[in-house]
Amino acid sequence: MADLERHPTLLALPLELRELIYKEVLANSNNGLQLLRTCREIYQESRKFLYQRPIVFRGQSALYDWLEKTPPEYLLQVAEVSLELEDVDHTPLLNPTKDGSTSPPPPLRSWQLHEEELGRLQDSLSRLAAIKTLHLRALPERQSFLYRDFLAGFLDLLSATSPKLTALGLSGNFHHQSLAFLASLPFLESFSYDGFSALSAADTAKKLAELPNLTRLELISHYEVLQPNDYRLSKFTAETQSFTGEVLSTIERLTSFSLDERTHPESSAILFFTPDILASLHTHKALRNLAIRLAKAPEPETLDALEEYLERAELRRLELDWPDLDPQVFDTHTLILDGLRDLWVRVGSMDASFDILYPILDCREEGELGELERVVLVRDEEWEIGEGTQGSSVAEGTQGSTAAEGGSDGKAEKEEKEAREKEVDEEDVSGENTEGVTEETESEGNEGKEEEIPEKDTKNVEVEESEWKEEKTESEPNEGNEEQSSERVPEEAKDKTTEDNSEENVSAKRMDSANEELEEDDDEDDSSEGNVELVVQLLEKLGVRVSWCTNTRQV
Repeated sequence: MADLERHPTLLALPLELRELIYKEVLANSNNGLQLLRTCREIYQESRKFLYQRPIVFRGQSALYDWLEKTPPEYLLQVAEVSLELEDVDHTPLLNPTKDGSTSPPPPLRSWQLHEEELGRLQDSLSRLAAIKTLHLRALPERQSFLYRDFLAGFLDLLSATSPKLTALGLSGNFHHQSLAFLASLPFLESFSYDGFSALSAADTAKKLAELPNLTRLELISHYEVLQPNDYRLSKFTAETQSFTGEVLSTIERLTSFSLDERTHPESSAILFFTPDILASLHTHKALRNLAIRLAKAPEPETLDALEEYLERAELRRLELDWPDLDPQVFDTHTLILDGLRDLWVRVGSMDASFDILYPILDCREEGELGELERVVLVRDEEWEIGEGTQGSSVAEGTQGSTAAEGGSDGKAEKEEKEAREKEVDEEDVSGENTEGVTEETESEGNEGKEEEIPEKDTKNVEVEESEWKEEKTESEPNEGNEEQSSERVPEEAKDKTTEDNSEENVSAKRMDSANEELEEDDDEDDSSEGNVELVVQLLEKLGVRVSWCTNTRQV
């Protein structure tokens, strides 16, 4: 009992605090379900927050089935929905009688099926009146005229079914649809589509400029829609691009602008990340967030246009994401400027991570980038960042190796290196091959290029050997006298030991010098693994948090 008083249970907290905990835990679709199994009271209190997570429906039929099984009191908790709009089922045209009646049914038309489907969708979405974010996906392949009319009718229903809609995303083939329906969504703040519609560029600019609350715009290219099919007639690409630089210049209230062209193959052209689009951003004084996600590296002239824009912009968040992003681009172009708070960069390896973080550390130590708070490195693959970078499993991109494998190889190389050092020391002590010795460890560290030991070290060894031989010659006449010999043996042994030690010292110095060079080579090769953690720690001491993620939309 006393222990419970010192450590109160969750139910001892006020309901307001408990609900904040429930919402935080259940917000992530991957975690939190165990909380519902704790007890009945917690289950009853927290269950409603389960419906506040994004819900995806793979077609209208999935939406209808879900609504039948969900208690009505939880429907108003749904705030974000993704819906794939399938074509209407035409099976009733083949089986018009379902009740077993022998009387012929009235003739059924295809357009009637589409009208009935629109009615069911309107009723279903009306039950989800609290939706604020809606993602719609149309069929990407060739569409019938009836399906196009069906899409147009559904878009016109949004103002009635979802009056509180603040974010709308269109994916798939909406190229034959007009954007006129946007005027009936006065609360719309965020809109994303692929930049193609049935409207001209001038009409598109007019429609988007009329939205009073539109502050976030995202262009997401869909390659399967923009390219014609090789085996059947397609007019998808016959539609003109409705979004241009002129359209962008008319939307002056934008605070966030994103370009996502990651679905394109390398052979296709970049549609929107162009100097024309970047030039149109110069008039957007309120823009604070810019995200660029591409399928390939942009052209140099586009990077020049980006640099020119960033010099005048007042961005707080910048995201640069394309495959094999070369960190040298930050040396050739000034892309990280004062005022930036969040920086998101695609990295293909820990080498790239180090090459990006270290210049930021230099700038921070020199008093620049004073407002930078966070750097997020977007990984190509899942890296297991463990305790330090030496033991972390990191996909190295082009090399195809992992740091964990490198760690085991590094241990073997270290043991082999110590064995080689011991062998070289033994050869040096015995006085053999002192002139022609080359550092095998050095040659292996430099891809087979051998480097001879400096000449001055060899000469020192030769001089010391000659001095030792002269002293040995002077002591030879006394070897016949047993008493003198017995008295001089300790001195001769001492002198020989001293000379041997001097040889060992010279050898040790030579090996230390070689080891330093090897360590420098190792530092150059393994700086990505050995120094990234140190740079991260130094940046955190300066107030910059560094993190990794695998998907920019999950963070």
